[in-house]
Amino acid sequence: MTASPIVAGPAREESREPPLTPVDIDRMLEDGPIYLRSEERIAACCDAFLSGFPGTTLYAVKANDDPRVLDAVIAAGIRDLDVASIGEIERAVRGRSDLRVHFMNPVKPAGAVRRAHREFGTRTFAVDSLEEVEKVRQATDGDPEVCLAVRLDVPDATAAVPISGKFGLGPADAAACCRAIVRNGQRPGLTFHVGGQCEEPDAYRGAIALAVACARESGVAPVLLDVGGGFPHAYANPGLTLEPYFRAVREAAQAFGTDAPPRLLCEPGRALVAPALSVLTKVTLRRGADLFVNDGYYGALSEMPLLGTRVRITATRLGRPLSGGSRAFRLFGPTCNNVDHLGDGYRLPDAVETGDWLAFHDLGAYSTAIRTNFNGLYADCFVARDRVAPFVAPFLEDA
Repeated sequence: MTASPIVAGPAREESREPPLTPVDIDRMLEDGPIYLRSEERIAACCDAFLSGFPGTTLYAVKANDDPRVLDAVIAAGIRDLDVASIGEIERAVRGRSDLRVHFMNPVKPAGAVRRAHREFGTRTFAVDSLEEVEKVRQATDGDPEVCLAVRLDVPDATAAVPISGKFGLGPADAAACCRAIVRNGQRPGLTFHVGGQCEEPDAYRGAIALAVACARESGVAPVLLDVGGGFPHAYANPGLTLEPYFRAVREAAQAFGTDAPPRLLCEPGRALVAPALSVLTKVTLRRGADLFVNDGYYGALSEMPLLGTRVRITATRLGRPLSGGSRAFRLFGPTCNNVDHLGDGYRLPDAVETGDWLAFHDLGAYSTAIRTNFNGLYADCFVARDRVAPFVAPFLEDA
């Protein structure tokens, strides 16, 4: 996914107010989409990892850095954060001393490494070049407690959101980095990412096999193996569970042996916070099989071209579900750019008209965190889900 520039601003908070009627909601939708919050749903997702993953779970802050979401993740028991910048560290830590931050962006400014190490106690950094290995050594003054996790290039063909091509080393180059880390007196580790919304547990088995081969080629025993993110959310597939992924990681990691096995880490983002948000939009125009809605690629729906029909969409008229036959629609966002095409083949009621509502469910990850103000269409209206549920319960009920 190509992320657009983040535009920060204070959220227009609508919780702690009386319940909204359908007429209230419809009027609000004239000004833009509404982001329906439900942070309490995060707890169950976090518990699945804390009880099932055979190692330490890091929350990937980039998925959603809203302070309310971060608070919910922390309250659920996660104390380790995967961060990509100093800005993410500052936003996430906010003076807390009970959190551990892991700087897992493989390419970082030296000054950011230095600040993360000195000011925030960061001891884990991802790298994917010999130059980055040396950069981290210098910026951390050769701290022997620092672990450098070498990013491996692994297949991501089973992922809905492919991410290969920018980061990752082949076996020989990764092995050379591991040996350089040891020569520098710092601690070697390995990491990879199988791609976002990976829907095949065996992708982790294959990636871990590559990590085992790298360790053997380098002659270096990694102190940790970070299996990255990619863990899927069920979206419209309630039969999808995480246990096969955890089992794949647990079993594949046994190939490292029992003498000095690496500590296992993972970095879920989507799988922890997807249920925390739904995007409620209004149809601004129906043109045959084309629907234009008031949020889109440059807003909170930038992943829709990738996730497509995995995402559950419900159509209602003033909160009353539309019935009757369905047909395939193309969806478009509100901007004047033709990149703002959300995809084809979305089956929705044929009765949908201009002015009806479409809700995109379980988009708490990679949505509001990367919305922009392109065309002056920055949306910032957050409403607690339970504030609208009494009036539109059928529309909001889970699949």
